[in-house]
Amino acid sequence: MNHSGSIPSGTVTFLFTDIEGAGYVFKTVGDAFCAAFSAASEAVSASLDIQRTLQSRAWQVPGGIRVRIALHVGEAESRDNDYFGPTVNRVARLLGATHGGQTLLSLATAELVKDTLPDGASLLTLGSHRLKDLSLPLQVYQLLHLDLTSEFPALVTPDNRLNNLLPQPTELIGREKELGGILDLIKRGNVRLLTLTGTGGTGKTRLAVQVAAEMVEAAEHGVFFVDLSVTNEPEQVISIMAQALDVREGMGESRPLVDILKDYLKRKEMLLLLDNFEQVLAAGTFVAEILASCPELKIIVTSREPLHVRGEREFPVPPLSLPSRSDSQSVEKLTQYESVRLFVDRAVAVKSEFKVTNETAPAVAEICIRLDGLPLAIELAAARTKILPPQTLMERLTDRLRLLKGGARDLPARQQTLRGAIDWSYDLLDEGEKNLFARLSVFSGGCTLEAAEEVCAIGGEWEFDVIDGLASLVDKSLVRQSVTGGEPRFWMLETVGEYARDKLEESGYGHTIRGNHAEFFLDLAEEVDPKLRGPDQMKWFDCLETELTARAAGTIEERYKPDECEEAVGLFRQAGDLWGISRALHSIGTEYLINNEYGKARSLYEQSIIGAREAKDRQLMLNCYLRLSQVCMHEKTYRKAAEYQKDALQIAFDLKTVRLISYLIHMLGQTARGENMQGKAARLFSAHETIAKAYGTPNENVESSYYSENFPAEWAQGLTMNLEQAVEYALEDAE
Repeated sequence: MNHSGSIPSGTVTFLFTDIEGAGYVFKTVGDAFCAAFSAASEAVSASLDIQRTLQSRAWQVPGGIRVRIALHVGEAESRDNDYFGPTVNRVARLLGATHGGQTLLSLATAELVKDTLPDGASLLTLGSHRLKDLSLPLQVYQLLHLDLTSEFPALVTPDNRLNNLLPQPTELIGREKELGGILDLIKRGNVRLLTLTGTGGTGKTRLAVQVAAEMVEAAEHGVFFVDLSVTNEPEQVISIMAQALDVREGMGESRPLVDILKDYLKRKEMLLLLDNFEQVLAAGTFVAEILASCPELKIIVTSREPLHVRGEREFPVPPLSLPSRSDSQSVEKLTQYESVRLFVDRAVAVKSEFKVTNETAPAVAEICIRLDGLPLAIELAAARTKILPPQTLMERLTDRLRLLKGGARDLPARQQTLRGAIDWSYDLLDEGEKNLFARLSVFSGGCTLEAAEEVCAIGGEWEFDVIDGLASLVDKSLVRQSVTGGEPRFWMLETVGEYARDKLEESGYGHTIRGNHAEFFLDLAEEVDPKLRGPDQMKWFDCLETELTARAAGTIEERYKPDECEEAVGLFRQAGDLWGISRALHSIGTEYLINNEYGKARSLYEQSIIGAREAKDRQLMLNCYLRLSQVCMHEKTYRKAAEYQKDALQIAFDLKTVRLISYLIHMLGQTARGENMQGKAARLFSAHETIAKAYGTPNENVESSYYSENFPAEWAQGLTMNLEQAVEYALEDAE
């Protein structure tokens, strides 16, 4: 076929192939073959050429080489010489229903080619079939030719395999990675109980149902969905399972239903999907018992927490992939992310003309980010685009729990509102867990175990064990855990955190917990302050950076306001505290710098540095020089900026603050570049790079394009071995 020319766009006919019994069916992975045609007739001709050529060859393997082919036509989204979207997904599913040597066409393709088929070719109607994506049935046709075999077994579809899976009203967006990972696990011989866990609204059920659909061919005796959301009584699980499997107690038989169910499943190669297990967790022992009695049975469970029985494998279902805020400037980049694709798909469903533009892209990205990539939250938000444009919707997310409601009426009540989804999990907590959950919301970006123990206590006393409580909340998918610097940190998704803050206010302890929080971090600041200038400064800088990053990741901006800092200046003046005045002036100056009011910022920093000198606070002097140099950089007065940077660099060296030394040398490089001294800039950027590598002080703002590949050898040697020599080189070169 022809690989030259431009990639087909608009309405495209896709031809997917793979060799029967081998490889992963998608794109060009393994033995799979994917092609796009501008004309459906060309795709049909190519399919016939492939099948006739393969069938006519004398292969040296039993049965020959048999290739499956599927054709489907529709609108397609292309980027980077690849295709994405529902049309591509649909043809991949159609291929999965095909047998080796067989070519299938969708109705849309058949309609385009039925009157222009090559000589000897015809179409055979195979009827309407559900595919493994569980969407609405598709009318399927088989391409026939006088030279080709025409007899094949029934199509490999859910309709032709024993199951009770229902068609899904919407397409599963993304999740390729999770789907592959779960299928890999459940197909292993030693994995018989797999629990998909995750917070409410994360899409566990939809993903699990798709896994079940993919398994209909592998499970000889069927795949069955068991809905446990209808009960919170563990003893009813047996009867609900039996009903789903159409297993009944025999007439006059006195044996317990559980024994009848075990006998029924004992020799069956079957997959059961037990959905919404979190409210019947006590029935986990029955699941373990039935698995022990039925060696060919496999069970997938969806639950907000694991069952904690032997042999269980847990698969935490993550939120959908999220864009970074920098990606929002490119519509093409933005639509690569699952969360955005879901938002757009569901928005188009309620407003057909909806599309992401350069103007709306930043708001769409921010909506997905602030909703944590939770599918339910994104779907509810997308439904609001019928009356709210993305920018307005984004601004109203400050009250997302009240805004995001009105889901489809045929959904369970817990999935019709975002609050309802979290209520479902919250109501399963005991009182101690509820209290801890609410109090943890005071940490906008997460906390250590020590911080949780100190801040969440009332009057220094605990009504619950914090470690056990945290473990339970992590299990229940309401709190998440990560490890930073070898120490565990606990945090909440922003959406869950907003719910928890409401509960904190309802508890009446909000003021007390916020006071504990302020005291804890005041104590931390007082403890760390003198250590920032000692030999372990890097450790303590890392400690503070973790906490500051956590604060930045939270939903509440907590910056000083100039209305507040000016009041502090007055109080410091009354107290005769020169140092306090200087610190407050510095804070006000920084606010003006952030707001691009450079003249006001410069004046305040110049006042601040006078007090810093009198107070002999060299750290504050360094900060003032650094900020003054930034003002000069903005005003493009590079010579003055370099003077301030050299003054700051000398103090940084005296204080042995390696991170600031590294940063300031990088700033000197930026200044040299601003003066169009590219050679000097390259040497200074190289100096920064070498210090960063030698002392472990990376700077994400490094501009590697300015590194010199040929800087003098003595730079590398001196910078690596001797910090004093590094500063000397930098100061000399900055002259």
